[in-house]
Amino acid sequence: MDLLKGLFLSGTPLTDIILKEGHVDRPVKQKTESGILLHKIEKESSSDKSKKMILKVVVKKSTNKLLFAQEEDFVDSLFSLLTIPLGGVECLLGSKTCLKNIDNLYRSLASINGDKYLKTKVTKDMLLKPSLYKYYISEKQILPLIGKHSSKIGHETI
Repeated sequence: MDLLKGLFLSGTPLTDIILKEGHVDRPVKQKTESGILLHKIEKESSSDKSKKMILKVVVKKSTNKLLFAQEEDFVDSLFSLLTIPLGGVECLLGSKTCLKNIDNLYRSLASINGDKYLKTKVTKDMLLKPSLYKYYISEKQILPLIGKHSSKIGHETI
């Protein structure tokens, strides 16, 4: 979740989260091996189904910037963030991102009279708290995403 928040709150989210420059809720262990600063990040959840992602990263010491990150499914994890609907991100972050125009649009939609401008309340809920279709969620997903099981794809109620 920190990376998802970082994407909307920081210009350098990976660097901030991995190097603990921003707000990080998980432990970061550092060690130096042959002149390269390595970080080991363990993503732990509070549930019994604890999932971990161990990253090996290379950091430029002079600028303390992230140069390279390596993990078996790291790219899949990053690309899976692109499948999260914008309304879902706004809902999770409480309309407090660095994208003020998106925040304003979300707040406007939240305060709109659904009966007057939208066909049903379900339509408004679908825009404010969207869910993913089950086919969009990676099998090795770290984020707590829930997929919708639906055979109908489309927005005929809008």
